[in-house]
Amino acid sequence: MYLMHKYWARKPHNVVGEYIEHYSKKGEIVLDPFLGSGVTAIESLKRGRKAIAIDLDPLSTFRPSLLA
Repeated sequence: MYLMHKYWARKPHNVVGEYIEHYSKKGEIVLDPFLGSGVTAIESLKRGRKAIAIDLDPLSTFRPSLLA
């Protein structure tokens, strides 16, 4: 899921997931203002959080139905 396109600043999904688990509760909203490859948004949804993810780069916001 994370390798759809290459981003130089991609963080390991397990590390991002641990941050989300530690700093938010299920049902809360996680904001990612620099979407990039989408790791934070995907990990948020996988862990029962809501996600708001934005980016200026159109490549970042292009997502086929990965989670639909």
